Amino acid sequence: MNEADMVTTLIDAAKGGEWNLVAASTLTMLVWAARRWLPQAKRIPRSYVPWISVGLGVAGSVAASLSGTFNTHDWHAWAGAIKAGVVQGAAASGVWSMIGKAVDAKLPPPKNSAAPADAPPA
Repeated sequence: MNEADMVTTLIDAAKGGEWNLVAASTLTMLVWAARRWLPQAKRIPRSYVPWISVGLGVAGSVAASLSGTFNTHDWHAWAGAIKAGVVQGAAASGVWSMIGKAVDAKLPPPKNSAAPADAPPA
């Protein structure tokens, strides 16, 4: 699967209403872009990234729920939003493990990039 196939799959998922897959894929791309090009993000150990993805997934899911018809007094609504965010964050980590690492390995390293926090010295 190449980059064009991944984008096509993401578009097909959005057309089909598979919003959890779209959110997880988008979150994967955001975390990848941050780790690749932001010097501050490169200082974060790789073992923390899945937890950060889950946190961002929960934050995004709760924010999306609050923007709609969300009953803030119903704990079931909060639990559903949090559960959806955990699933999206965990799925983002899984998508990275399955596809993202392969794509990232094919790309040339960005210019002026520092090594990740837990990368072995060259």
